[in-house]
Amino acid sequence: RVNGKNLLPDADYGDVLELKFNGNLIPAEYILENDEDHVLVVIPRGTQSGPVTVDINVKDELVSAQAGYFNYLPLSNVITYAGTGDEDTLSAPNPLDAKFRRPRLITYDPFLKALFCIENNAAYTHSLIRKIDSTGNVTTVGSTTLYIRAIASDKGGQKYVAAGADFNNTNACKIYKLNTAGALTLWANNLTCGYADSVAPLPARFSDIRSIAFDNSNNLYITDGNRVRKIDLAANLVTTIAGTGVAGFADGQADSAKFSSPNSLAVENDGTIYISDGGNNVIRKLSGGFVSTVAGIHSTVPNFTQTG
Repeated sequence: RVNGKNLLPDADYGDVLELKFNGNLIPAEYILENDEDHVLVVIPRGTQSGPVTVDINVKDELVSAQAGYFNYLPLSNVITYAGTGDEDTLSAPNPLDAKFRRPRLITYDPFLKALFCIENNAAYTHSLIRKIDSTGNVTTVGSTTLYIRAIASDKGGQKYVAAGADFNNTNACKIYKLNTAGALTLWANNLTCGYADSVAPLPARFSDIRSIAFDNSNNLYITDGNRVRKIDLAANLVTTIAGTGVAGFADGQADSAKFSSPNSLAVENDGTIYISDGGNNVIRKLSGGFVSTVAGIHSTVPNFTQTG
C-alpha cells in the first residue's frame, strides 16, 4: 500500500498513474485499488529492494514523486528435516524417523551432498559423528573420546574438526581431519596447547579454538583465544591475521586490534570475516587488514536492544 495525496488520475483527461519499484514498472493489472489517498498494489515475484516512484501523467505533463523505499523480504518456511524430537541416537533410512541427542555442530559436505553433525552419547563420554546422506538416510559414522568443539568442510568436502583432549578437557587446541568413515587424523598442532604460527599445520600451536570456517579460496579461519588465525591450505602456512592475544576491546589495524573470547566467525563471499566477540557483546568485522565494530555497543555486561 502506497499512501499519499492526489493519487487518483482523472481518466476524462487521459491521466495515467504508473508505479515503479526499483525502476521497474508495475503492470496495471497488479494495481488492486487506486484512490485519492492510496494505491494498493501486488508486488510481482522477483521484484528487488529499491526506491518506490509514483508517476502521474497529467494532461501530457509528467508529475513524479518518490514514495519511500521497498524492502524485499523473501518468505521462508521452516520445516523439520530430520529427527522425531525424542532424545536418542537412533539411525533410520527416513530422516524424520531418526533420533538425535542434542546435536550441537553441523556442516555440509558439498562433494557428498551430505550433512554431518556432532552430538554426545548418553554417558557424555564420546562425541558421535552422525551423517544424513543425499537420500535422507541417517547413520552414525564414527565415535571419539575427543570433545569436538568446531567443524567445517572445505570446497572438496574434506571435513576438519577442532577438539579438546576429552570430555573433562573441552579446551580445543588441535585440529583433525575427519574422513567419511568417521576416523580422525591429527592435522594441526602435534604439541601442547599454546601459541605459535608455522610454515606447516602440525608444528603450529593453538590455545582455545572455538570456531573454524572456510572461505571460497579454501583458506581456513580460526578463532583461537583472543586472536583470529588463518591456515592457507595451498601454501601450508599458519598465520595470525588479527588480535594481539590479550583480552580487551580495540578496533583498528588487525595486528593491534583486541578481542575478548571471540566465539564464532563467518566468511562472506568477498573474504570479509565477521566475528562474534562474546566477551565484548559486539559483532566485529575484519576486512582489508582492519577490524571494526559493526553491531552492538561495547560492554562487558550483556544487554538486549534492537533497532529497525
